[in-house]
Amino acid sequence: SYGATYGDLLKDIVTLPTGIEGTWSIEDFDTLTVGNAGTRTFKAVFTPANNNYNGREVTITIEVAKATVPTPEVTHKGQIEYTGGKVASGIVSTDLYTATDIGGVVVGKHSVQLVLKDKSNYMWSSTNKSDDIAIEYVEIIKAQNRDTIPAYTAIYGQQLSDITINISSTT
Repeated sequence: SYGATYGDLLKDIVTLPTGIEGTWSIEDFDTLTVGNAGTRTFKAVFTPANNNYNGREVTITIEVAKATVPTPEVTHKGQIEYTGGKVASGIVSTDLYTATDIGGVVVGKHSVQLVLKDKSNYMWSSTNKSDDIAIEYVEIIKAQNRDTIPAYTAIYGQQLSDITINISSTT
């Protein structure tokens, strides 16, 4: 029994015997992949060089492991004060996985969701599993009120309605 990883070529895993009175072969040997993850079998055929030998067929069993997909890294942005703007992880979908990131806009913790497109043949490098994963990348916290009201001087007896109060806001 041989061990391989999804995507491997059969010729890189199996060495056919040489130096004998005949030839061992596997159909499409140089271009054939080991196939999907799981137990796979292939037929090797011995063709004798002369009639003094019998031909032979042998079944080769290969245990094919799932290939590993590097788990994307996200720069954790920590806590960011609410601004009303969108904060995104920067992770995008690839041929191997879908990244869903609606972006953080509201107060709270925000994650990017990662889903493998072929869970039968791939697994995440960070978990050695094919389960969907979520990577938290930011927590948006409530904004502080930064409005300022300057000090005013009023004369005794002056009505408050006669004073103009200017409030400035900084965000």
